[in-house]
Amino acid sequence: AIPSFTKTTDFIIQPPVTNASGKNVSDVDVLPGGSTAVVLNTFAYVGNSYVYTYSLKVFDSTGALKTDVNLSSLMDTYYQMINVNMLALSNGYILITYNKSDSGANNLQLGTVRENNPNAYFMVLNQSGQKVVGQTQINTYSAASTPALTRFISITELSDGNVAFSWQRNANISTATR
Repeated sequence: AIPSFTKTTDFIIQPPVTNASGKNVSDVDVLPGGSTAVVLNTFAYVGNSYVYTYSLKVFDSTGALKTDVNLSSLMDTYYQMINVNMLALSNGYILITYNKSDSGANNLQLGTVRENNPNAYFMVLNQSGQKVVGQTQINTYSAASTPALTRFISITELSDGNVAFSWQRNANISTATR
């Protein structure tokens, strides 16, 4: 059976844009208290590199913008992260996961922490976009000959408030859960 749905309000996440401007919606979640969190991204090919920029917008229950934060600037990684997911936690915080999908030369290297290979991370933000929990690595490092390629991260909050992460491992056929 299809659950009942009651529309409470309409609001604009971003104004109409052309194909060459604006942001794409990556993820949306409802926060406790009725606010809505939205992860948006832009993509461009600059020189020989793909350039992704992610942002987090939080709207109150009436659709008024409360927060607009550049997520990419909060990621303390050397490799640019091109897969970003979000989970609204029951305590009102926002968990953000991010990872680089591959180690190709066309993926721009940015950030302050130089890793030997791409990894998967999370951070927790409050609804103002400030870090409550800084960058934390999800996966464990594997040998350089078989880098810990991590993609397709799934996240869920358990009934006791802990968080479970699952991701595709570098075998491209197996998954890991932590």
